[in-house]
Amino acid sequence: MERDKKLNRYLEEEFVYMKAMEKAKTYKSSDGIDTINLKDIDPEKVDYKGIDYIKKDDGTVFEKADFEITLPNGEKTILTVDKNGNDISCNFIDEDGKSQVFLLTPDMQARIMKQAVDDKIQGNIDTQTLQEALFPNSPEEMEKAIKEDTLIPKSAEETIEKVKEKNPNADIEEVKSEEIEKDSEEQDIEKGEDLEKTDDETEEELELPENVKDVVEEIKETDGSSLKHVLITKNPSSVADQLMDSAGINENGEPVYCLQFKNGDLGASHDRVVIVQGERVIDEPRYYEDASRFMDSYKNSNVVENVEDNETKIYYTDIHGHTIVADMKAEPRDLNSIQKQELAEKLAELSSQEKAIKAQDKPLTEKLEDLQKINGKRLELFDEYGLDVQEIRDEIQGDYEIREDVQDNIEDMEAEKEEEQKEEELDEYDGVDPRDTRNRY
Repeated sequence: MERDKKLNRYLEEEFVYMKAMEKAKTYKSSDGIDTINLKDIDPEKVDYKGIDYIKKDDGTVFEKADFEITLPNGEKTILTVDKNGNDISCNFIDEDGKSQVFLLTPDMQARIMKQAVDDKIQGNIDTQTLQEALFPNSPEEMEKAIKEDTLIPKSAEETIEKVKEKNPNADIEEVKSEEIEKDSEEQDIEKGEDLEKTDDETEEELELPENVKDVVEEIKETDGSSLKHVLITKNPSSVADQLMDSAGINENGEPVYCLQFKNGDLGASHDRVVIVQGERVIDEPRYYEDASRFMDSYKNSNVVENVEDNETKIYYTDIHGHTIVADMKAEPRDLNSIQKQELAEKLAELSSQEKAIKAQDKPLTEKLEDLQKINGKRLELFDEYGLDVQEIRDEIQGDYEIREDVQDNIEDMEAEKEEEQKEEELDEYDGVDPRDTRNRY
């Protein structure tokens, strides 16, 4: 078990490192004006600190990773990224590691502002006031916001509350929606969420085999657990694929009966799921989380050919409204034990090659180019094991380029407007440029 934990940690840290090298940016200096790609910085000046965890108030954890960087201008900063390699903040520190300037990265600022403002609030309020209210100005403030899950406002109410804390007289209010919310019961019906059946109704409806009924009765008698759902899977291998290992399931054997019981432990984040195949009964806590996940995906089904974990599907709607669906494994921990070991060995080999490149007596530009090739191979490995989705990435890149073109057009229009204003100002001065010092005296 300890070995599995170490393997998971290693793969997760490699995954975050690779993703950050692919897309993370840091400020060039503490003035917070320009940025530079993490991958373009001298690798000798980048110290990867690995993954750290912030425990949130709701009991979940937020995974982040830090890179301590010595920038080309000599300043030191700690770049923080999330578990997907997205940059979050830069904490500029002195020689003793004490924070001097703390800044959210431009991407993080944009994410917060989009979520906070996007057709949700209205009033006479300027951008600076919003930023002062919404952006933490120290590592401690950011960690507090992450713990409380308020870093990115989830509603107009949260945004308004933060602004009012800074400026009680701020002219800001929620944009009222004319849409009338439906009764929660009607929403449940629309979603096909039927009321839960009793144990007896479930068993009678499915006509469970006697040995499966015996398992249900035994569990009900021993700890009083209530049967929540039964899922019969005709292809046993599809169940084995969703678990951390095969769990001893005969992948070419009889159908698998997955019995989901309500967990009496209020602190538990998942249900008890007992798997029955023929006379074999698998009732081990280490499989409960994986099994609960795919069981929840099929709560309105009782008999299926294959089970798939819907959390391993990515849905992306592009700028033109086309939705693309792709399969993926969300995180390295979702691989089975054999895949994890294979991937770890291949990544270790790439790390060895990376160290050799860093030790070579080559110009920095050549080293960076060689290191990028190594990172490209890492990317290919994660793609191979289902930890990234190329088609989704391509669509995102395409949308990004479209948005860039739009932004360029906006900037051109703004530049033209500024030029027109300057010409108007020159006309006011009868053709004399007020910037010309020769005309001041």
